[in-house]
Amino acid sequence: MESFGPTRGHPLAILDGFFKNFGLLILYGGISIFSGGDFIMENLELLILCLVAPVIKVVHYLSTYVTFDQDKVVITSGIFTKKKVEIPIGTITTVDLTQPVVYQLFHVYKVTIDNGSQSPDVDNAAEIALSLREDQAVKVKEMVGRMTRKDKEEIEDETKLTGEPILAAGKELLLLGVYRGHIVPFFSFLLGLSTMFTMVQNNEEMSGQVKTFVDWYFTILNPVGGTVLLFLVSYAAAVLLPCVMNYIRYYGFLLSRKSDTVQIEFGLLTKKKYSLNKKKISGIVVKQSLLMRWFGY
Repeated sequence: MESFGPTRGHPLAILDGFFKNFGLLILYGGISIFSGGDFIMENLELLILCLVAPVIKVVHYLSTYVTFDQDKVVITSGIFTKKKVEIPIGTITTVDLTQPVVYQLFHVYKVTIDNGSQSPDVDNAAEIALSLREDQAVKVKEMVGRMTRKDKEEIEDETKLTGEPILAAGKELLLLGVYRGHIVPFFSFLLGLSTMFTMVQNNEEMSGQVKTFVDWYFTILNPVGGTVLLFLVSYAAAVLLPCVMNYIRYYGFLLSRKSDTVQIEFGLLTKKKYSLNKKKISGIVVKQSLLMRWFGY
């Protein structure tokens, strides 16, 4: 079976969008040289800000792998939250090789593969950009070309496949809510508590009642125990909210396959139903949070 990868590609990929990612850092370095070493010590927070974009670029390069096989292209990325995009070979429309001046010096090609996805979500756009050595780039172009022709010959038979409907259990919907990230809901909950306390403090009558309750609370539990309990209750509320919202949104999730379409329906308060033409499906995106990885979901 012909395959290629997994590969991160050539390190020159880090230089893509060079001035966008490294421009502030270069400017900071230039100012530091002309202003002396004191500028760095007095503006460390500015240095950290200038390092954000370069670090993100390097981390993205180191954590992204692309694999080609006879059926699909698989892109995996992410450190804490893993993301996997699968693109059927048969949906690929173009394979472009470009070679900027710097790339020519190192005999490297920038390879851009597109399957014409119309997804409005930029993160899920099915375009692959790789930097490969000249021999690797030519191999990928030829391999994708052969596989695309073969896949198009077989696609008519594949679209006739059908199967049993898949119904998501309520437990699975609740688990999805549990495993989704809770940092944003947690801090949103704390922000709501802070706003509520601010409003209470502006009302003298309510402020006195709240102060009496707070004094009683920390007298019963002591400062450390009371703080820990408040933190746990707040986090539990931040976990419970996504569970409830997820259950309401995806209630009755049912996936069924017909001769040439995939049908998806779900929803408790707002019902949604989608019919997707199998031939038009341009890829599959799978995301896995850190908690999901720990528990194997």
